[in-house]
Amino acid sequence: MLLAAAACSSAADTACAHMAAARCRLFDRCSNGFRITATYGTQDNCRARLAAGCRADFVTPTDVNIKPSDLESCATATDAQPCDLFRQGHLVPECLPPPGKEVNGFPCISSAQCQSSYCRPVSELSPCGLCEDQGQLGGGCSYQGGFLYYNGLACAGGKWVQPGDVGATCGPQPCRLDLLCLLGPLSTAPTCSALGAEGASCDLSSPAGVLCDASFGLHCDQATKTCVTTSIVPAGNACEVLAGTFSYCSNSICQSTAPHGPPGVCIAFVPDGQKCDLSGAGPQCAPPANCVADPNGDGVCALRDEAQCL
Repeated sequence: MLLAAAACSSAADTACAHMAAARCRLFDRCSNGFRITATYGTQDNCRARLAAGCRADFVTPTDVNIKPSDLESCATATDAQPCDLFRQGHLVPECLPPPGKEVNGFPCISSAQCQSSYCRPVSELSPCGLCEDQGQLGGGCSYQGGFLYYNGLACAGGKWVQPGDVGATCGPQPCRLDLLCLLGPLSTAPTCSALGAEGASCDLSSPAGVLCDASFGLHCDQATKTCVTTSIVPAGNACEVLAGTFSYCSNSICQSTAPHGPPGVCIAFVPDGQKCDLSGAGPQCAPPANCVADPNGDGVCALRDEAQCL
């Protein structure tokens, strides 16, 4: 029995490693490498962090029915997912977990725990969710924070709605995940707008001007009014606009050093097990960890754990 359990654990660890590697490859090809460098620093760290998150979500919980073969199928399908569907938040069907053991309304950290195969997040600051029916167009929903997205839908006004395409009026209504709600110079209402690729005009005084796509590591060069690639710097370096330069942070978060915004400095992510601020202020936990309360009520960075939500 112990040998069988050990073999199962080994197979699950291997499957999680394969799934993490596939997710990191997806991040890499769908952001021109920017998401890897900015969020994880290196491919190796990306794979290590996502494999740990996979084990926390799909292997450790006692109420999941997911098998290593399910994770392997997800990894294979992830490698084939088109970037446009990924950037719009669509699920890979092979990555939808088999039904778990928990009924709707049960606290969860992973969709694999739920009979519905969906764990709805309840807020931006909490790792905990609730087992609920999967989001359906027109169905009811709720969320404490900004817009919640699920498989191409968005939760807005208490209902699952179809996010706006390019040109749709937005504000109370959300745009697709790969678009931005923007009030143009000749517009009377904000509309869902595409983000600029490298070389695009970012002169917002012109009808052709767009905001640059930060998910590709781009920003607007003020001299040429075009979208250009931005430098990515490690923790301790200046970020945002400072002394005529503009930088994104690698494996760290840009925090302001001024009372009302930039300039800022890159602050390293907090490792697992170290203290953090439960309010969301201060340095952030290294993804995919969250800041959760320890037995003393203090914040500590930790991967998701079903005990955190019971």
